[in-house]
Amino acid sequence: MTRLRVVAMSDPDHDDLIAEGYVDDRCVMIVSQERGPGQFDVEFVCGDEDARTRRSVDDVVTPLQQAGAKLRQLKQTSGEAQP
Repeated sequence: MTRLRVVAMSDPDHDDLIAEGYVDDRCVMIVSQERGPGQFDVEFVCGDEDARTRRSVDDVVTPLQQAGAKLRQLKQTSGEAQP
């Protein structure tokens, strides 16, 4: 079973606290607020420093919510029961 966890910490490479997201023991994202309080960015870690992508959390959450809503809508349209 895949284990998901989030660890908040201080990191010398960042001005403020960060949170790291792990899948099993592999760090897959870093959430920071380098642009200021309440302005969160998420950096996806793909194993290679050059492959990292940083986006505003809002830019990531909104499409995820839209995708979830669309999938729920499609499931309802197909007549399958919702959990």
